[in-house]
Amino acid sequence: MFLEICIRLNWFDLIGSGAPRSIVEEPLGWAEEYPIEWREPRFNLAELAVLRWVEGYPLKKLASIFGKTECAICNHCRELNRKDFNVPGLSPGIRTQILDIHDKTRNKHAKTFK
Repeated sequence: MFLEICIRLNWFDLIGSGAPRSIVEEPLGWAEEYPIEWREPRFNLAELAVLRWVEGYPLKKLASIFGKTECAICNHCRELNRKDFNVPGLSPGIRTQILDIHDKTRNKHAKTFK
């Protein structure tokens, strides 16, 4: 009987340091789940390609539309160029149109530097 009382009152913890040890029992609190998006949503490269090469928007205007810096928009344009404008969401007809426009501007700039 005395042993059961000692175990219930946690008296055996008093022997070592002289102070009672706190007992932490689970659960400590409650858990609530919140939807958190750790990554930024995917950048729509197809929309950027259409606005940049078909509509002819300048980098400044694209930066304000997408809420990014001009440098970031320029990097996305380089990515489009590296992928040869083969991105999801871009139809083959618009892709060929963009490639034609892009080749014309590339040739125009190449003649300037010769």
